[in-house]
Amino acid sequence: IRDPEYAPAHALLGWINSHFELNFETAAQHFKRALALAPGDIEIIMGAAPLAGNLGRLKTAIALQEYAVEHDPVNPASHTYLGLFYRCARRFEESIASYRLALRLSPGIMSAQYNIGAARMLQGRPEDALEETLLEEEEGYRLMGLAPIYHDLGMQKEDDEALARM
Repeated sequence: IRDPEYAPAHALLGWINSHFELNFETAAQHFKRALALAPGDIEIIMGAAPLAGNLGRLKTAIALQEYAVEHDPVNPASHTYLGLFYRCARRFEESIASYRLALRLSPGIMSAQYNIGAARMLQGRPEDALEETLLEEEEGYRLMGLAPIYHDLGMQKEDDEALARM
């Protein structure tokens, strides 16, 4: 880094280490430095939140993402990440609400309906999960969601077809 005080560079290095190098320790060091240099930078916070989630620090991931949503409430990606973290924390209704808000902000946003269906499955509501997942516009996510739902509902033919299409 030419300027060790440039927070976005640390955030980018954190993202690269997290997503491509799979070196989470180095990624965490870069995000920690970036956040120390620019604690209110929404882009840096949105980069650090998934790393925290991947490290199993759901409370931290949720807190970071809630901050991002609070400070950039019309960013649909912020709501989808928050929905994911809520789902991982088994806060299903909050997860679904986040995904629905993302859909209102960006109709058809990829994977939102799939994730609502996944939350419904985790609630033990496969019929509702099916209804939600069928609304997913992106075929890959739709099929990925439908296969376990069909299996759970005992719809073997549909399950096999979804798996074959994947």
